[in-house]
Amino acid sequence: MLHNPLMFFIGGVLAASYFIAPMLFASRTRPACFMFVALLYIVAMAVTFLVVDARASLALLELGVAFTLIGKLLAINFSMLQSPNYPKNRRCY
Repeated sequence: MLHNPLMFFIGGVLAASYFIAPMLFASRTRPACFMFVALLYIVAMAVTFLVVDARASLALLELGVAFTLIGKLLAINFSMLQSPNYPKNRRCY
């Protein structure tokens, strides 16, 4: 089994790839970004499966997906707070 800090780091890198891929492929379409991120996940899972075991590979997949979802929720919340169209700015008291 991999050490916990290493697993969290790899999961964070996989999650960060979801946000960095659109910047790398700015001229490409959305499916190209998705394929790049999916390829990174597949390579990370395959290498972890071959080097360590299936439990560590599944744990990395779960961590990567969980960090991606949490990051996406935080990014949506941040963009809503920064937007001038956010309903909080148009409240009537």
